Amino acid sequence: MPDLPISGLPSGSLAAANQILPIIQSGITKQITATNLGQGIFNLNLPLTSSGITLSGDIVPATPQGANLGSLTQPFREIYLQSGSINIESDIPGGRRASISNADGNITIQAAGLQLKSGSFIPFEISEDARTKIRVPNIPAGDIGAFSIIGNASGAYQPVINPSGMVHITGNDGQAARVTVDGFGSSIGAIFVGRHARGTAALPTPTLSGDVLARFSGLGYSTSSYFPIVGGVPTSLEFQATENYSTSGAGSRAAFYTYANGAVNRTLSATIDTTGLFVSGALSASLQQNYVWLGNSSNRSDAVPLSTLAVSGRFWTSGSNGNFGFYGAFCSTGSQTNPVGNVSRSMQLETTEHSNGVSIVSGSRITVANKGVYNLQFSAQLEKTNNGVDIVYIWFKKNGSNVPRSNTSLDVAKQAGGSGRLVAAWNYVDTMNAGDYLEIIWQAADTNMILAYDPASGNYPSIPSVIATLTQVG
Repeated sequence: MPDLPISGLPSGSLAAANQILPIIQSGITKQITATNLGQGIFNLNLPLTSSGITLSGDIVPATPQGANLGSLTQPFREIYLQSGSINIESDIPGGRRASISNADGNITIQAAGLQLKSGSFIPFEISEDARTKIRVPNIPAGDIGAFSIIGNASGAYQPVINPSGMVHITGNDGQAARVTVDGFGSSIGAIFVGRHARGTAALPTPTLSGDVLARFSGLGYSTSSYFPIVGGVPTSLEFQATENYSTSGAGSRAAFYTYANGAVNRTLSATIDTTGLFVSGALSASLQQNYVWLGNSSNRSDAVPLSTLAVSGRFWTSGSNGNFGFYGAFCSTGSQTNPVGNVSRSMQLETTEHSNGVSIVSGSRITVANKGVYNLQFSAQLEKTNNGVDIVYIWFKKNGSNVPRSNTSLDVAKQAGGSGRLVAAWNYVDTMNAGDYLEIIWQAADTNMILAYDPASGNYPSIPSVIATLTQVG
């Protein structure tokens, strides 16, 4: 291997250790010292031309990480590679290698992760476990979203009018902007969840009553002021918290808001919660031509035209058979006695006639499975079995406690040859939570006072000693 021709060496001795000599040959600048000159460092077999160096082999530093290709002050202008990759060893000895390669114009970066640093933080990161993170500063109003997809050749978009626009999609001109989510292998195709908490992402605090859990909205364009509604109040469907959230309470409702013609303020049009559907406006003419059923929807004799209902009212959720609201009808098919005077007794209701969300528990507790406003109606056939006049008290209990101001006293009289019977009947309305129950209580001093039952006879059906119905009204 011939030595690199060296010309222009200055005269004099090279004995001084590490004396630096600049050598310039065909575009190469090299600092030569007496030491490395003695080591034959230019024995490189590098053919030199007026345009540069032509290589027939590899350039390898004498020691690992012992040389640079260019420098900050004297960088190369361009690097051309073909059919190969740029391989980058780890800064940590023994660490994993990263590489950059090109397959028909497709750049492949093979690494444990990818980070793009800007300023003092990493705005884009693909971690080793293939999780993609995008960190952005606060997005101001009138700007494009933090993650934006623009679907037209010009790159034009309309800015997001409200601050904190995270995802912004501008569709193709002349086409609807579609977002498709496919789900496979499950009975559920796609799930969209909006979660809400007070506080911060680092320190969240519980949701409070009235907070919006999620909002789906629609807004039109106005040539005078762009999309004009600021503050997040367009036509929308909102899911709202109806109580302060805790481990034992997460009440919510769905609320529909719309705009009237010529209006710029929204109106609450309808809500849905566990008590049913509440419509705040009038029923449309086409809807009024339809029917609802008080019983099974196949029983057309019970049909009630919607036009007969109030223009502002409530429609209730129902059971699987399409029933209207929650209800229960019960009775007692036996006489109930008073063996010890002045002892309060619960009227027994051992027979269930009809039931949807209302049931009898422990023989007398009229229990609801759903929150709502309920109307209790009852009738009890009182009978004094000996002559004279006695007083019977009747009141209500809720969840085992007396309901204030619900008591009534009745004088029951029997004369010789008379039946000695009196029917007590009235109603009571109360708001109940799921699991609450009502009881009808009676008390008499006379042990000859009973709740009388009569079996069917001739053309007459039987007479229950007690009849009670509980119907949801709100």
